[in-house]
Amino acid sequence: PCCTDMAPKCSAYMPNPCENQGAYNPSQQLTIGADVLGCSVFVNYYLPAGFETAEDTCNATGTMGTTFTAIMGLAMPCCTDMAPKCSAYMPNPCENQGAYNPSQQLTIGADVLGCSVFVNYYLPAGFETAEDTCNATGTMGTTFTAIMGLAMPCCTDM
Repeated sequence: PCCTDMAPKCSAYMPNPCENQGAYNPSQQLTIGADVLGCSVFVNYYLPAGFETAEDTCNATGTMGTTFTAIMGLAMPCCTDMAPKCSAYMPNPCENQGAYNPSQQLTIGADVLGCSVFVNYYLPAGFETAEDTCNATGTMGTTFTAIMGLAMPCCTDM
């Protein structure tokens, strides 16, 4: 960090990805694929200042070409309580909704990803279990059944 106290000028106007504003840890590191970014870099690049949680803002498309819900999901480790804005709209890969552990780490090939990163990147918000949705092709170019199989360690009751 350029400022050892993590308080650059204009910091009062910078975006905060966490529902609980005091839970934001800007020095936390995010691993997204092969990239490692500090939360302060990720958040200030991808989130608009003053972002507020609402269904329309969370479902709007952000600078990554995906929804702000997905972007907030990627930023989940930046919040010490793992509760970023838009949490109510984030996908949950587990049949038992309470079994989801977003901080669990997944190893997929050479990549190590947190479940929050994987799930919010590869699953659509509001995903429901049905034959047609499970057999549909997802963003990985494979079925959602295969994607859910990769996400299995994210569910504590697997």
